[in-house]
Amino acid sequence: MLGTGTLANDSIALQLKLLKGRGFVLTNGEFGNRLIKQAIRANLSFDTYEREMGRPFLYNEIEELAEKQLEHTLGSLLYFIIIL
Repeated sequence: MLGTGTLANDSIALQLKLLKGRGFVLTNGEFGNRLIKQAIRANLSFDTYEREMGRPFLYNEIEELAEKQLEHTLGSLLYFIIIL
C-alpha cells in the first residue's frame, strides 16, 4: 500500500475492527494522541493507557490493566496499539 502514515494507521484500525475484541491504545505523546482520535473515528472498542509527554510506560501497570480487562471480556481477543 502506498500512502501516508495516516492512511496506514486508518487501514490498521479498520482491520482491528474485524477482530471484534477490545483493545488498548498506549500513548505518551502527540503520535499516540493522534492514534486515539483515529481509533475513535474507526469506532474501535478500546481503553487508553496514557502517560505524560515523553514519560516511559510502566510494564506492571499495563499488565494489570490487561488482566482486569481479560477478566471482564471472558477470553475475548485483546489487542494493543503500542506507541514507541
